[in-house]
Amino acid sequence: MSRILLTGGAGFVGGAVARRLVGRGDRVVALVRDPARPGSLAGLDGVELVRSDLRSVDEVATAATGCDGLIHAAG
Repeated sequence: MSRILLTGGAGFVGGAVARRLVGRGDRVVALVRDPARPGSLAGLDGVELVRSDLRSVDEVATAATGCDGLIHAAG
């Protein structure tokens, strides 16, 4: 089981990636603008929503701590 940082998880493509990762047993740390609006991540077990601004290197670096990989699906 891996811990994967995912940008754009609330979107269509990112949500599909998150579901696939969780389905294979991975934990997902999803960076979102507003955790109260999780989009396609709503109700998905195995996903941790983290408020973050992708323009902040410090915020992304902090969220990436302890992660085994990163998938960038924000666009």
